[in-house]
Amino acid sequence: MFTIFSYRKKKTYLYIITGAIWLFYGIIFIANAATKSSPEYKAGRTATAIYKAVYAKYTEEAKPTETPKPTATRDIDSSIKVIMEGAGIDEISAIKALDVIRSVGFEKVYKLEYIMDYDMLKAYSADVGYTKKYNVTFIGNEIFGISNPSGTVFYDRDAGGAIDHIQNYIFTDEDKSSFAYATEQNVKASLKAPSTAKFPSLVWNPGDWQFARKKDLVQVKSWVDSQNSFGAMIRSDIYAEYSYETGELACLVVGGKLVYGVCSETK
Repeated sequence: MFTIFSYRKKKTYLYIITGAIWLFYGIIFIANAATKSSPEYKAGRTATAIYKAVYAKYTEEAKPTETPKPTATRDIDSSIKVIMEGAGIDEISAIKALDVIRSVGFEKVYKLEYIMDYDMLKAYSADVGYTKKYNVTFIGNEIFGISNPSGTVFYDRDAGGAIDHIQNYIFTDEDKSSFAYATEQNVKASLKAPSTAKFPSLVWNPGDWQFARKKDLVQVKSWVDSQNSFGAMIRSDIYAEYSYETGELACLVVGGKLVYGVCSETK
């Protein structure tokens, strides 16, 4: 049952509780203020501040240095660089020059050395990976001609470009062995005492064998020691010509005498 007394009683309790709460917070505030003003508190705050400052500095210094991302660089073909430096031309012109060089069968240019000027032409000696160096002639920034030391022309700009290919002149070690053996057999067949024939070793005396290829024509030069009709050992020079495609003997000269066929060149 609700009465004024009950209401007043409740209101009194409310005042008491509210006062108690304010008193509690007042005590805490005073205690906290007293603590903050104490030397121990101030020392603790100072130590905490120092620790935070040192920690922040340490973590800042400990951060790994960010490595700059490498800038992508474009690789230039080494042959193009050689042509650019050797002929003193720009990259685009050097690329076109390399295309011309490759059109006659060469893959790389290892060195390009200036030889001479002739009128509007500049002649260079090119190391293209073969025993012999090849002549490369420029007019301005473009290739005018490519030839070998023997005068064989592989490229002539005014004649339409590539007119020959290095593959027509390649002669491998296997080719040398095959044609040297064929020459030995053909020479023996022409001798009076074939069993006495001695030829230089292609392995131990490779310089005593000479080979040349001009498209389908193969030329072989060497020597043979054999007995003559009187039993004396004599040395005779030998020269032979073959078809590269078929391996067929075209002519054979022993000791200056034509013993078979017709030679394309007088020996």
